[in-house]
Amino acid sequence: KRYSKRYPDDEEVQRRRLWESKLLEYLIHNLKADLGLATYRRGLNAYSDYVRDKHLDFNLGKYLKN
Repeated sequence: KRYSKRYPDDEEVQRRRLWESKLLEYLIHNLKADLGLATYRRGLNAYSDYVRDKHLDFNLGKYLKN
């Protein structure tokens, strides 16, 4: 586990599915890039297990540490 994240058991499966979905999406996109059908490559990062709204909230400061 590259980012050493831990979630409650009920959330772990949901986040894993989201991460796997994004992995597949990025692999397909990068294959298109290799074939010249896309101009950039995509990759996973520490936020790949977040849904877009939560990622935006995080970047907008709603998850600031106390």
